[in-house]
Amino acid sequence: MDRQELRVLQLSDCHLPGPGGGVLFGVDCAAAWECVVRHLRRLPPPELVLLTGDLAHEGDEGAYRRLARTLTGWGAPVFALAGNHDHPDRLRAVLVEEGVGVGGDVELAGWRLVLLDSVRPGKTAGRLGEAELERLEGILASDPACHVLVALHHPPVPVGTAWMDAMGLEDAAAFWEVVDRHPRVRAVAFGHVHQAFEARRGKLLLAAAPSTCVQFRPGGRRAETEPLPPGWRWWELEAGGAVRTWTERLPRAGDASGARLAAGGGSEGGGG
Repeated sequence: MDRQELRVLQLSDCHLPGPGGGVLFGVDCAAAWECVVRHLRRLPPPELVLLTGDLAHEGDEGAYRRLARTLTGWGAPVFALAGNHDHPDRLRAVLVEEGVGVGGDVELAGWRLVLLDSVRPGKTAGRLGEAELERLEGILASDPACHVLVALHHPPVPVGTAWMDAMGLEDAAAFWEVVDRHPRVRAVAFGHVHQAFEARRGKLLLAAAPSTCVQFRPGGRRAETEPLPPGWRWWELEAGGAVRTWTERLPRAGDASGARLAAGGGSEGGGG
């Protein structure tokens, strides 16, 4: 490719419902997803699409299939990982069948993206565990020429929202022991928090994508929604290792459904 950066689109926390439909905190997640994809298809396409978990609210097979098929034809590879609301085995079976990569790692344009599994079945909080940490160590210890972006569902740092921080990554200290040994890790991308979040750990950039459906209020003491439209995050990974990232949302005026889909209220379905 002639461009000097790898442009990655991060989509997260879609919470697509099963065939009966449904809403999450007053938001129609399926309709929101369709509006997000329709809007994004009017923009220059990314080189890679990264899905960071909670793709189907109850792990429905049809929801995974619909999600995958809306992303086909974009001309960009799609890679996904599971969140705590997903059914990991079903997610893998359906998405792989539909041509979506699940987990693992991928090298593109001088960068390696490492997708980690932080899901504990039946638990809201996350944990990588010994096997995933050893896999991460092995990848980072090999091929020192590549810069690295690590992706997982659960945040490995507090985001300043107490109820959400209580369900973050339980073995974050062990995660950082691995990452801190390898300065070629340039960024960590995650989901789960339904809000735009950015922080620095030395030269390392950490960021969460907003949800493609409901948004949670930063700093809330409980699961409080914020009346913002669905959103996503862009990453520009430069050949020299520099990272740029920013979030975008459905325009309130340009997309007639944006404000309606972002309206908070209610408590259907649960969060996180």
